[in-house]
Amino acid sequence: MKNHAKNMKERSVLLYIWCAVVMLFLMLPILIIVPMSFGGAEYLEFPPSSLSLRWYTAMVDGDWMTGLLNSIKIAAGTVVISVGLGTLAAIGIKNPKMRFGGVINIICLLPMMLPVVIIAVAMYLVYGSWKITGTFPAIILAHSCIAVPMVITMMTSGLSNVDMRLYDAARSLGASHMQANIKVVLPLVRPALFNSILFAFVTSFDESVISLFITDRTTATLPRMIFNSLRFEISPVISAISTLLIAVTVLIFAANTFLEGTKKRIS
Repeated sequence: MKNHAKNMKERSVLLYIWCAVVMLFLMLPILIIVPMSFGGAEYLEFPPSSLSLRWYTAMVDGDWMTGLLNSIKIAAGTVVISVGLGTLAAIGIKNPKMRFGGVINIICLLPMMLPVVIIAVAMYLVYGSWKITGTFPAIILAHSCIAVPMVITMMTSGLSNVDMRLYDAARSLGASHMQANIKVVLPLVRPALFNSILFAFVTSFDESVISLFITDRTTATLPRMIFNSLRFEISPVISAISTLLIAVTVLIFAANTFLEGTKKRIS
């Protein structure tokens, strides 16, 4: 027994070491960006020869804030459309009375399987014929096309743990279809709904390929501005923006993890 316990302890230590190595391998390219953003030189260098906040100041004072606001507006609109459509689709797919739910689910997930550049080219051609290229509604709809499948995946996973007999019970007590879903089903999948909102926002905020095709100068998103900057110049401002995006993403998902842990302890 002692030898078995010793072997299990050694395996646990090796597992922790291996996980640490993998995490370091994944995080090292990201962690290098952070000190580079505080460099004072006119070019990217690691390690920085001097420390300065000049690139954060340049980020705030330049046109980058316009791209940031555009990205936030588009991401917020994408969340509203994708979460609404994706949630309704997931409820319909998981409904036992829905025929061919599996086939419909596969069709809805096709945008996740196709290369994003194909979707971007197709939307560029369609939007060009409709003469709506570069407008905020068109960009929001385009981003929603790639965010909806992600929402469907998360919501169907959350609905798998819900006893749909509760929905039937609400309907038998006089609730309408909409009331039963809003007051009974959705509260039971609140964590999945919250995760769907987060991932839909991040997916839209970080999308660059579609934005390159269908945005213009007035609606340019932050990822497009970063891409254009990398094409014509490699400014250290990009490292400051990247650091800010990393910090925001980490804070969002840390808050999500904390809230989920709090709910589990309360329940």
